[in-house]
Amino acid sequence: MSQPPARRAIVVALCVALGAALGQAGAARAQAVVDGVVAVAGERPLMLSDVQFEAEIQRVMREGARQVNLGPSVADAAVLELLIDRSLLLQESTAEVINVDEEVSRRLEDFLDRFDRVEDLTRWLGRWKIGTSELTAHFAEEMRARTYAELRLLSSTRVSDRELEQGFDAEDERWQGVAEEEARETLRYEMWHGRYDAAYTQWLTTIREKRGVRITDLGRSQLGIEP
Repeated sequence: MSQPPARRAIVVALCVALGAALGQAGAARAQAVVDGVVAVAGERPLMLSDVQFEAEIQRVMREGARQVNLGPSVADAAVLELLIDRSLLLQESTAEVINVDEEVSRRLEDFLDRFDRVEDLTRWLGRWKIGTSELTAHFAEEMRARTYAELRLLSSTRVSDRELEQGFDAEDERWQGVAEEEARETLRYEMWHGRYDAAYTQWLTTIREKRGVRITDLGRSQLGIEP
């Protein structure tokens, strides 16, 4: 549920105040859970608490905070794989100048909007012992990795006007009753998305082979990953 601007300003101020009082997220999370390294992506170790926190972020975005506050999110292998890919992309992008300030601000605002009540937000932040500085850092990594991938793959996955016309003609019956501009925009996105996903998967496979990925025994046992 979207919050009015005045309320959102109060929420953000509250987050900042709580973050200053509760300290750094990484150390706090390590104290709150039985933690340990579940994987090593390139040169970066990933902690069980990192996977749990990402699972919690995803659950807030799906369900809102009232459900989240009923109990902890369940971390799984899919969340770990996402973090592995993100970590590898961040290592690949270290030499690139990528400005994601606007994307991070929108991501943070969208996340805060998932909380219908300030009390839910307060409880959630208190449980994780974080504030907006830690959330911003988390979303900055997410947005930097995503933007880097898009910049690297954009030229190779672009859909030409000719390809779009051919695809449109091949599915002419599908678009009956749909405005032509809307139909073409939808088709272009579908064609690009399929092409991008295939290129992304192939690219990540190459990066994984180059930098190396190792799942620890703790990661296998805690996240249900077969040996």
